[in-house]
Amino acid sequence: MDSPVSNLHNLWAESPEHLKNAGFCQLANFIQDYGVFLLDPDGEILSWNLGGEKILGYTENEVLGQHFSFLFTPDEVSENQPQQEIATAKNHHLTLSAGWFLRKDGSRVWIHDSLHAVYNADETVVGYVKIFRDDSEKKESEEVLNKYIRELSQIKSALDESTIVAMTDAKGKINYVNDAFCRISQYSRQELIGQDHRIINAGYHPKAYIQDLWQTIQAGDIWRGDMKNKAKDGSFYWVDTTILPFLGDNGTPEQYIAIRHEITDKKQIETDLRLLNESLEARIDERTQDLQQANEELKQALHKLQESEQLRDTFISALTHDMRTPLVAEKRALELLQKHQNLLPEKIESLIPRLIGSNDALLEMVNRLLDIYQFEAGRIRLLPETVNLAELTQQCIDHVQVLADEKQIHLVNKIPLDLPTITGDPQQLKRVLTNLLGNALANIPAGCTVTLNGQTITNYIQITVADNGPGIDPEMLPHLFERYFTAQKTRKKIGSGLGLYICKMILDLHGGKIEAHSTLGQGAIFTITFPLKLPTAL
Repeated sequence: MDSPVSNLHNLWAESPEHLKNAGFCQLANFIQDYGVFLLDPDGEILSWNLGGEKILGYTENEVLGQHFSFLFTPDEVSENQPQQEIATAKNHHLTLSAGWFLRKDGSRVWIHDSLHAVYNADETVVGYVKIFRDDSEKKESEEVLNKYIRELSQIKSALDESTIVAMTDAKGKINYVNDAFCRISQYSRQELIGQDHRIINAGYHPKAYIQDLWQTIQAGDIWRGDMKNKAKDGSFYWVDTTILPFLGDNGTPEQYIAIRHEITDKKQIETDLRLLNESLEARIDERTQDLQQANEELKQALHKLQESEQLRDTFISALTHDMRTPLVAEKRALELLQKHQNLLPEKIESLIPRLIGSNDALLEMVNRLLDIYQFEAGRIRLLPETVNLAELTQQCIDHVQVLADEKQIHLVNKIPLDLPTITGDPQQLKRVLTNLLGNALANIPAGCTVTLNGQTITNYIQITVADNGPGIDPEMLPHLFERYFTAQKTRKKIGSGLGLYICKMILDLHGGKIEAHSTLGQGAIFTITFPLKLPTAL
């Protein structure tokens, strides 16, 4: 008995029409998940089944007589892929391939297909059979999987480059360490695999500290903390450690990954700072008997005003004052140390400028915290008067001009001189504009420009402070006016994150608002809008 393939060869050897009449096309139409069609030796389509129509959208009448290359993408046609498939099938009986076909609507579909050569009795190719299926979903799944694999590989590479990484099984046995782990511990990978972390235990941390670590990660939670470890040569080093459990299907950890950053230098600086602070505190204690008296009075006041609304007000006010007092005293002591820094050890001498900078930042934060409390407690009352905005903005520019000159930043004032006057608190409005100008100057490089502009919109005045600096990440914009928020990704982390929050509260009191718009690489625009007259409720 002849095989189906032999029958196909025999029927086609007589004529393509004979093959159609023999029921091939009717049989092919029963196969709806596969496209099946016949080609003559030159590649012209002789038949078309319903499966091909379902996958590609073409009817039989639309494809008959066309060269099958019209199904390929233009790039594949320019690379002669259709002709190569025919040549391969002619020489090797069969071509298997995968690639993009074009649907009738112009969309692409990922195809797995085979091209079978059909021969007559003289072994001459008399045509071809093309069989294909739609594997787009599989292709998309593969692409997504490959994308995840690439991302995981990139993440692993990034971790290996920048961090100390180790992985253990559920019992804590090490099964992976990266090169950074080997370098800092001085153990080879062979010495570490199969061991637990007791191999680098410095014996520094109390038992309860380690028990808390294990209880946390065994519960499936992330543990974070600092660890003091011991290297192979007996030296010690500190690492900032994060341990993440990988949970199995039953919800319990199957393995753990520990990601570490060396902080030995940081710990040494902390120790030096602690010793320096202890020394400074001792000096301050000798000279601040008045502070002790103030603290005693504060304790007595707290006791008398307990559980009352006045307790909170008095406490915060006194606390802020008492925070300022030692900070001011500390600053004076630091300035005295700086004056005689040639008498200090070099390591401590290098810390003094940083301590002074930290002291100034803390003083600014205390002042701003006090302001926020006053605002939120409703203790700030506007002192309204008629304000000439053109004059006020020029005063603000004059205030920051020296800083702008130092940073080689150009300030442009485009506030119209005929901008209407408003009713508002000039000191508070000046505070808003000065803050916006200061932020711009702090976050853009030399050569940039900061421009002020203003206009009237119905019964409102709108002023913009725009720069052409690096801009702000769009994800950060909705949070700019939240307390303690700083746009760290694209702007320098300067200040406490309270300035814009205070600006918002000042504009709220004026019945106005503040907004920020930015595109990365195209600068930032801060817009403040307030009414010509204060609302009566304010």
